[in-house]
Amino acid sequence: IFMINNSINKKVFYIFIFGLILRLGCVLFLPQIDVNRGDSAKYIALASNITAKHIYSYENDEPDAYFPPGYPFFVSAIYKSFGINNTAVRVVQAILSALVILFVYYLATEIFNFKVGILSAIITCVYPGFIGYSGLILPQLLVMFLITLFFFLILRFPLNIKLILILGLIAGYAALTRAELFLFWPILFLIMAVINK
Repeated sequence: IFMINNSINKKVFYIFIFGLILRLGCVLFLPQIDVNRGDSAKYIALASNITAKHIYSYENDEPDAYFPPGYPFFVSAIYKSFGINNTAVRVVQAILSALVILFVYYLATEIFNFKVGILSAIITCVYPGFIGYSGLILPQLLVMFLITLFFFLILRFPLNIKLILILGLIAGYAALTRAELFLFWPILFLIMAVINK
Protein backbone atom coordinates (compact mmCIF):
# COMPACT_ATOMS: atom_id res chain seq x y z
CA ILE A 1 0.00 0.00 0.00
CA PHE A 2 2.71 2.43 0.97
CA MET A 3 5.20 1.41 -1.69
CA ILE A 4 6.45 3.83 -4.33
CA ASN A 5 9.73 2.00 -4.83
CA ASN A 6 11.66 -0.52 -2.77
CA SER A 7 13.92 1.98 -1.01
CA ILE A 8 11.01 4.18 0.03
CA ASN A 9 9.05 1.17 1.23
CA LYS A 10 11.99 0.11 3.45
CA LYS A 11 12.40 3.60 4.93
CA VAL A 12 8.73 3.83 5.83
CA PHE A 13 8.77 0.28 7.20
CA TYR A 14 11.75 1.07 9.45
CA ILE A 15 10.09 4.25 10.71
CA PHE A 16 6.92 2.27 11.43
CA ILE A 17 8.84 -0.48 13.30
CA PHE A 18 10.79 2.10 15.31
CA GLY A 19 7.54 3.87 16.21
CA LEU A 20 5.94 0.58 17.22
CA ILE A 21 8.94 -0.29 19.43
CA LEU A 22 8.80 3.15 21.08
CA ARG A 23 5.09 2.79 21.80
CA LEU A 24 5.27 -0.79 23.06
CA GLY A 25 8.29 0.11 25.17
CA CYS A 26 6.37 3.01 26.66
CA VAL A 27 3.30 0.97 27.59
CA LEU A 28 5.14 -2.17 28.72
CA PHE A 29 8.22 -0.86 30.52
CA LEU A 30 7.49 2.67 31.74
CA PRO A 31 5.26 3.60 34.70
CA GLN A 32 1.74 4.44 33.53
CA ILE A 33 -0.58 7.19 34.73
CA ASP A 34 -3.01 6.09 37.46
CA VAL A 35 -6.26 4.99 35.84
CA ASN A 36 -8.23 4.78 39.08
CA ARG A 37 -9.34 8.42 38.97
CA GLY A 38 -10.71 10.94 36.52
CA ASP A 39 -12.21 10.05 33.17
CA SER A 40 -10.00 6.97 32.78
CA ALA A 41 -11.65 5.34 35.80
CA LYS A 42 -15.07 6.01 34.35
CA TYR A 43 -14.16 4.60 30.92
CA ILE A 44 -12.75 1.49 32.62
CA ALA A 45 -15.86 1.10 34.76
CA LEU A 46 -18.10 1.46 31.70
CA ALA A 47 -16.07 -1.08 29.71
CA SER A 48 -15.94 -3.50 32.65
CA ASN A 49 -19.70 -3.28 33.16
CA ILE A 50 -20.34 -3.81 29.44
CA THR A 51 -18.08 -6.86 29.53
CA ALA A 52 -19.23 -8.43 32.79
CA LYS A 53 -22.82 -7.24 33.28
CA HIS A 54 -23.91 -6.18 29.76
CA ILE A 55 -24.98 -2.76 31.01
CA TYR A 56 -23.78 0.72 30.07
CA SER A 57 -23.14 2.12 33.54
CA TYR A 58 -20.15 3.28 35.55
CA GLU A 59 -21.65 3.34 39.04
CA ASN A 60 -24.54 1.74 40.91
CA ASP A 61 -25.57 -0.21 37.80
CA GLU A 62 -27.60 2.82 36.69
CA PRO A 63 -27.62 3.41 32.91
CA ASP A 64 -25.54 6.43 31.97
CA ALA A 65 -25.46 8.64 28.89
CA TYR A 66 -22.77 11.17 29.89
CA PHE A 67 -19.86 9.49 28.09
CA PRO A 68 -20.13 8.57 24.39
CA PRO A 69 -20.20 4.77 23.99
CA GLY A 70 -17.60 4.32 21.23
CA TYR A 71 -14.50 4.10 23.40
CA PRO A 72 -16.01 1.99 26.22
CA PHE A 73 -17.18 -0.56 23.63
CA PHE A 74 -13.70 -0.56 22.06
CA VAL A 75 -12.14 -1.25 25.48
CA SER A 76 -14.82 -3.84 26.23
CA ALA A 77 -13.98 -5.70 23.00
CA ILE A 78 -10.36 -5.92 24.17
CA TYR A 79 -11.50 -7.05 27.63
CA LYS A 80 -13.61 -9.79 26.06
CA SER A 81 -10.61 -10.98 24.04
CA PHE A 82 -7.88 -10.73 26.70
CA GLY A 83 -9.68 -10.43 30.02
CA ILE A 84 -10.13 -7.22 32.00
CA ASN A 85 -6.55 -6.14 31.46
CA ASN A 86 -5.49 -2.54 30.85
CA THR A 87 -2.08 -3.62 29.56
CA ALA A 88 -3.85 -5.32 26.65
CA VAL A 89 -5.74 -2.07 25.94
CA ARG A 90 -2.46 -0.15 25.97
CA VAL A 91 -0.78 -2.64 23.60
CA VAL A 92 -3.68 -2.45 21.11
CA GLN A 93 -3.57 1.34 21.31
CA ALA A 94 0.20 1.27 20.73
CA ILE A 95 -0.37 -0.74 17.54
CA LEU A 96 -3.07 1.68 16.35
CA SER A 97 -0.78 4.61 17.12
CA ALA A 98 2.00 3.02 15.06
CA LEU A 99 -0.42 2.51 12.14
CA VAL A 100 -1.14 6.24 12.24
CA ILE A 101 2.51 6.75 11.20
CA LEU A 102 1.80 4.89 7.95
CA PHE A 103 -1.41 6.81 7.31
CA VAL A 104 0.32 10.15 7.93
CA TYR A 105 3.15 9.18 5.58
CA TYR A 106 0.73 8.26 2.81
CA LEU A 107 -1.42 11.38 3.28
CA ALA A 108 1.58 13.74 3.28
CA THR A 109 3.12 11.99 0.26
CA GLU A 110 -0.11 12.16 -1.73
CA ILE A 111 -0.83 15.78 -0.84
CA PHE A 112 2.74 17.07 -1.02
CA ASN A 113 5.67 14.78 -1.94
CA PHE A 114 7.84 11.94 -0.68
CA LYS A 115 10.19 14.13 1.39
CA VAL A 116 7.29 15.72 3.23
CA GLY A 117 5.80 12.24 3.71
CA ILE A 118 8.98 10.88 5.28
CA LEU A 119 9.42 13.96 7.48
CA SER A 120 5.78 13.72 8.59
CA ALA A 121 6.19 10.02 9.38
CA ILE A 122 9.32 10.72 11.44
CA ILE A 123 7.61 13.51 13.41
CA THR A 124 4.57 11.31 14.03
CA CYS A 125 6.88 8.45 15.02
CA VAL A 126 8.81 10.33 17.72
CA TYR A 127 6.30 12.95 18.88
CA PRO A 128 6.05 12.34 22.66
CA GLY A 129 2.32 13.07 22.84
CA PHE A 130 1.47 10.39 20.29
CA ILE A 131 3.70 7.90 22.10
CA GLY A 132 2.36 8.76 25.55
CA TYR A 133 -1.30 8.60 24.55
CA SER A 134 -0.82 4.90 23.83
CA GLY A 135 -0.73 4.32 27.58
CA LEU A 136 -3.77 6.41 28.51
CA ILE A 137 -7.19 4.83 28.88
CA LEU A 138 -8.81 7.74 27.05
CA PRO A 139 -10.43 7.99 23.59
CA GLN A 140 -8.06 10.49 21.93
CA LEU A 141 -5.80 7.91 20.32
CA LEU A 142 -8.70 5.87 18.92
CA VAL A 143 -10.16 9.05 17.43
CA MET A 144 -6.80 9.97 15.89
CA PHE A 145 -6.60 6.50 14.32
CA LEU A 146 -10.15 6.70 12.93
CA ILE A 147 -9.66 10.18 11.44
CA THR A 148 -6.35 9.32 9.75
CA LEU A 149 -7.85 6.04 8.47
CA PHE A 150 -10.79 8.01 7.08
CA PHE A 151 -8.57 10.39 5.13
CA PHE A 152 -6.27 7.58 4.01
CA LEU A 153 -9.23 5.72 2.48
CA ILE A 154 -10.44 8.87 0.71
CA LEU A 155 -7.07 9.45 -0.94
CA ARG A 156 -6.19 5.80 -1.58
CA PHE A 157 -9.36 4.46 -3.20
CA PRO A 158 -11.81 5.79 -5.80
CA LEU A 159 -15.00 7.15 -4.30
CA ASN A 160 -17.92 4.77 -4.85
CA ILE A 161 -20.97 3.57 -2.92
CA LYS A 162 -19.02 0.87 -1.06
CA LEU A 163 -16.34 3.32 0.06
CA ILE A 164 -18.96 5.90 1.05
CA LEU A 165 -20.61 3.26 3.25
CA ILE A 166 -17.28 2.39 4.88
CA LEU A 167 -16.47 6.09 5.39
CA GLY A 168 -19.91 6.60 6.92
CA LEU A 169 -19.33 3.75 9.38
CA ILE A 170 -15.92 5.13 10.36
CA ALA A 171 -17.33 8.66 10.73
CA GLY A 172 -20.27 7.39 12.78
CA TYR A 173 -18.07 5.34 15.09
CA ALA A 174 -15.66 8.26 15.53
CA ALA A 175 -18.59 10.53 16.42
CA LEU A 176 -19.73 7.93 18.98
CA THR A 177 -16.22 8.08 20.42
CA ARG A 178 -15.91 11.88 20.60
CA ALA A 179 -19.21 13.74 20.45
CA GLU A 180 -17.55 16.88 19.01
CA LEU A 181 -17.16 15.04 15.71
CA PHE A 182 -20.92 15.19 15.11
CA LEU A 183 -20.26 18.71 13.79
CA PHE A 184 -17.03 17.87 11.97
CA TRP A 185 -18.24 15.08 9.68
CA PRO A 186 -21.26 16.79 8.03
CA ILE A 187 -19.11 19.79 7.14
CA LEU A 188 -16.40 17.51 5.77
CA PHE A 189 -18.87 15.50 3.64
CA LEU A 190 -20.31 18.76 2.28
CA ILE A 191 -16.80 19.93 1.29
CA MET A 192 -16.11 16.56 -0.34
CA ALA A 193 -19.35 16.76 -2.34
CA VAL A 194 -18.46 20.25 -3.59
CA ILE A 195 -14.93 19.17 -4.52
CA ASN A 196 -16.18 16.08 -6.39
CA LYS A 197 -18.60 18.20 -8.42
